[in-house]
Amino acid sequence: MSLVSLWSRINGPACTRLILAVLAIAWATLSVAAGRDDFYGKKKAGSAAEPWVELSRKPLVASFGLGAVLLAAGALAAPRLAGAAAPASAAPSRRIGVPRWEWAMLAGIMIVPPLVNAPRLAQSLWLDEEFSLRHFMVGEFTPRDTADKAPIPTLRWNPVSLQECLWDYRSPNNHGFYSLLARLCHGGPRKQEDRGAAYFTPWRLRLPAFAAAILAVPAVWYLMRRLGFSSLPALAAPLFMVLHPWYVRYSTEARSYGLLLLLWPLAVLCLLEVLATRRWHWWLALALAEALLAWSWFNNIYWLAALNVPLAVAAWQARPSERIRFLIPWIASALLAAALFLPFVLPGLLQVVAWVNEGRGEAAPEYRNRMMADALTVLLTGEPWHSADPDNPLCPGRFADAAARPAWLMLSFALPIILFAAGLLGWKQRGPRGFLAVLLLPLPLLFAHASLRGSLIMHWYPMPSLEAF
Repeated sequence: MSLVSLWSRINGPACTRLILAVLAIAWATLSVAAGRDDFYGKKKAGSAAEPWVELSRKPLVASFGLGAVLLAAGALAAPRLAGAAAPASAAPSRRIGVPRWEWAMLAGIMIVPPLVNAPRLAQSLWLDEEFSLRHFMVGEFTPRDTADKAPIPTLRWNPVSLQECLWDYRSPNNHGFYSLLARLCHGGPRKQEDRGAAYFTPWRLRLPAFAAAILAVPAVWYLMRRLGFSSLPALAAPLFMVLHPWYVRYSTEARSYGLLLLLWPLAVLCLLEVLATRRWHWWLALALAEALLAWSWFNNIYWLAALNVPLAVAAWQARPSERIRFLIPWIASALLAAALFLPFVLPGLLQVVAWVNEGRGEAAPEYRNRMMADALTVLLTGEPWHSADPDNPLCPGRFADAAARPAWLMLSFALPIILFAAGLLGWKQRGPRGFLAVLLLPLPLLFAHASLRGSLIMHWYPMPSLEAF
């Protein structure tokens, strides 16, 4: 049985009704529990609750309660939703014939990432990884008494609770879905007789990103084939991806960017299947993929907006009699996905708003423009335009190449732009109406919003557009 047929059977009316009913009961129970103090873990006697607790309590009660209502309604309406989703003229899922040599080439490309990147799994953690380890994934040791002046103070182990992993967003570093996966892969602190050894294992924290990046290779290949590209372009896309410095870096980094390499092509595949078949299980798969993307990284909002443009175009162009049949599963699947994931996203969003209102994340226009140039240059060539440290040979910048190697600089920019333009022509011929917005719209939205708000853009923020290029 294929994964597609298994997914369609799980989303049959009877099975869907049972799953949604069980989830509705669980969410109602959690809504009641979220109103109690002990739901958020232990706290010291006489101490105030953590700021994230105060910001999360009411949203969690409300979102779990609303989710329970929506899930219960979905359980009652499951048969009607499944029947209303697909019109009689809906096309079946497209089958793709693949020659054996193409399977062999794809397997060869999949071997490249583990061979090249596996040695980096055990390297030490850097700033954001280390912060996430201490506050959102595993925990940290702190002095038992802050007034202790002894050369070797007594330490106290402060583990990260599951509640902190899910809902503490004290800074925009908790990539919720990834933090949960990394916590599950790592387990508790490493137990060793050598007290000088680290209490964590770096490769375990990076395992979700590493595995997702490897699985992204066949996902991108299949997406290209699903769009109608021939074997060579379909194989070239994942090959170029695994050679990009962003892929090399984020496939072995304990952050959610590695997950995006897999989640984004899967979301686009679900979008294509929705537009082609209108089947209920694909609507639900698309909604779940979008919810996971939102939970993984809040800046995905620009790419999520673009992902829904082809759906809006299809609804607008549909006949009035078919438009309702299109809108009902779209809205229903979105509401069910919101019911499942809003409790895990809403508290973090409110903490982000509080963080932004404190004036953080802002930057002077000249520095913001510099970071935008770096972001675009890294996307196209793999290196920023400006060097972070001109005296450090390990911090290259394309600006230095302008004088030293002008021909090479022009080629490094021209080649990816030409390849991207050629790909756009292929997408225009094969993709559904409005599909180019999925590729072209997110970056202008990101840069325009940052310019209007005066926000800082780090050079890895365009990361979700890597596979588009």
